[in-house]
Amino acid sequence: MKPHQTLYLRLTILLLLNALDLALNSTIEYDITTDRNAQVLTFGVQIVAQTLVVAVVFTSFGDTFLFRVGLVDVMWDRFMGVLVVVPVYGFVGIVVGSYRIRRFDDIDDLWNLPLYTVISILHKILAPLYYAMTISCVMELSESKYHTKEAWVDAFCKDDKANDKGMRRLS
Repeated sequence: MKPHQTLYLRLTILLLLNALDLALNSTIEYDITTDRNAQVLTFGVQIVAQTLVVAVVFTSFGDTFLFRVGLVDVMWDRFMGVLVVVPVYGFVGIVVGSYRIRRFDDIDDLWNLPLYTVISILHKILAPLYYAMTISCVMELSESKYHTKEAWVDAFCKDDKANDKGMRRLS
């Protein structure tokens, strides 16, 4: 598969998964259902969607030159935001969903619980960051500079030369 086809496929999958997550976030706490199984199924679908987003992001990382040669620290420095937001969003989503399922019998009173309200609001605030960061990460990782050896060898050689000059001046 050609690189641009891979990008389009990843972006399409990512957009569909993020749209599914958005739809579930927009309705799950407001569509009161009397069916506990529906609540559990919906929560499960949301967790699976978030797990698949993680898979898309990490396969994008895995295709890069930096990842293949073990320069993970360079990737961490550049993509720290998404690498922090994705697990935090997933964890908060699990807490919100678990709380909702555990308190299913009192679903009408769920919004009267201060802790649930705070966690749910945090989840809603993190959601746009999660969507934007995962999409921009996959888009950026599709750039050719992340897939060629030359760009990084040149960058590291320039850094080494600058460090050598600095060391000579200190001597």
